[in-house]
Amino acid sequence: MSNGKWTKEEEELCKKLLLEGKSYKEIAIILNRNIPSLRTKNSKKFHIDVGYFWTEEEINILKNIFGEYFNKDIQKYFLPNKSIISINNMGCKLGLKKSSDKMKEHYNNLNKLYNMSIWTEKELVLLIENYHKYSNEYISENIIKTRNSNAINAKAQHLGLKKDQEVINQTISDKTKGKIVNKDSIEKANKTKKERYKKEKHPLYSKHHTEETKKKISESHIGISAGENNPMYGKRGELSPNWKGDKSNTRLNLSIRGSAQFKEWRLEVYKRDKFICQHCGYNKGNILNVHHLTSLNILIKENKNLFDINNGITLCENCHTQNDNSFHKIYGSGWNTPEQFEEWTNYKKQKII
Repeated sequence: MSNGKWTKEEEELCKKLLLEGKSYKEIAIILNRNIPSLRTKNSKKFHIDVGYFWTEEEINILKNIFGEYFNKDIQKYFLPNKSIISINNMGCKLGLKKSSDKMKEHYNNLNKLYNMSIWTEKELVLLIENYHKYSNEYISENIIKTRNSNAINAKAQHLGLKKDQEVINQTISDKTKGKIVNKDSIEKANKTKKERYKKEKHPLYSKHHTEETKKKISESHIGISAGENNPMYGKRGELSPNWKGDKSNTRLNLSIRGSAQFKEWRLEVYKRDKFICQHCGYNKGNILNVHHLTSLNILIKENKNLFDINNGITLCENCHTQNDNSFHKIYGSGWNTPEQFEEWTNYKKQKII
């Protein structure tokens, strides 16, 4: 196959064959060139739309089968040198139409796919109630039988749901159960570990500090971290450079959010708001959150009801935390109040106006 420079004769012949409607495959055989080379030459010099020119035979084939087959099937089985777009355009140009039965079948398939992609409220409730307790396969086979495990996993990520650690461990155990590890692989791995740093292969093999160096290291460490000589001496709490505010309630906050009562409260808020962001009205494509009008740390400090449904509101992640104008980007996390939420809502409305 030729890979050298193109001669004028080759270029003229290539252009002539393209104008005749020959495919790249046919031209490649005639010119003894590879297809990528032909594509490059055409795109840089000729600019001829391959597949645009139709022979009389191809047009007759299209007229006979256009109404009875989908365009993708025509391209695959009858006119492989033509693109689906080219077939559709030529059909429109010739005034050809699909049969009513074919169109009904096409739109029925589309509607079926569309309806399957939309989750009902009953399915969402079942998913939220059971996702953390069971594996995706179990939920698909026994609880939400209309959805496969991949669809369940995707919707759970969309809603921000998580498995309990016990379920994760059990899933990993089930996947690895009964698998036999090759003894040769184990021996090879053990041998590799032993040989990696054996004697001469160790980077510090036969290298030692001199007595003078040892003495200098020892003297440099004397008293460096004792009492007031320690640069961090007495720097605790707010004086510490690592101080990030009072986070004494962090563990308690996390334990509350991981409790069954919290998950039940969150589900009730979702149900009340019909799984729709109450700020922008968006109900798909973003992970939903429940926002506390009065922050948990305030409720803990003032010893108030932690699971009052009126203290929660459904927001999508864009409105809640992700965008520059989201609530927590403006007001921060913790010590938030209903007044802040009302102020933020009015600010967003004014910006839209």
